[in-house]
Amino acid sequence: MASKALWDLRKNSINNDETALRHSKQLRDNRHSLMAILQKIASAGHYTFLVTLLNLEYADHSIEFVNLRVENHVTVFDQIVRTPRTTKYAAEQKARRCRIAFDSLHSYFEKESRNALVISNSAIEAEVRKALAGLQRAPVAIRSFNDKIKAVLTKGKKDKLDSSLRSILSSLPAPSPEKFQEAKLHIIRAMELIALELSQRWDDERYVRAERENFDAVPVAFPETPEE
Repeated sequence: MASKALWDLRKNSINNDETALRHSKQLRDNRHSLMAILQKIASAGHYTFLVTLLNLEYADHSIEFVNLRVENHVTVFDQIVRTPRTTKYAAEQKARRCRIAFDSLHSYFEKESRNALVISNSAIEAEVRKALAGLQRAPVAIRSFNDKIKAVLTKGKKDKLDSSLRSILSSLPAPSPEKFQEAKLHIIRAMELIALELSQRWDDERYVRAERENFDAVPVAFPETPEE
């Protein structure tokens, strides 16, 4: 959801260090724009929905790649074996992931040196409003979970956060409410619009103003293909 749309629009434009660096800067602004949306959702109190974006179900299984190897510079494997976890490890990891995610979201915009741009326009804002409106119509039980999570994050003791979150997460309803799926689709659409706006700014001086003569001296990590 975060970067796939932008990657798909510009992956064929990356052919040297300069364009790799340019795309890296755009991905930074893309991430910053998503974090701004998530912050709005958190400010509106929709914590349970945010939890569903963390893919906590992955902690319920251990993963084994059978015959993992490299062929022609490509990592391949024969199959993936998923084994259910029967210990408390899964619950502990879910709680820890939630705590770190909410703490990161809370502190993200407090960094004074952050030089990133929030991409927004009327169409993007419309999608965010639709997402928020749908979440506001979530079942009463979900709103109760929102209040519980908020109370733990804002009033809970720091040394008890993980245990408190474990208790809440163990009783979250599954599957997610239909309104959650609708809200996610609106956020995906907002990210597609953000990606389109950033792609159209490919030649903007914000992304190409670096001194070209210094490119050879600056190590640039080629962006990885985002997960589906």
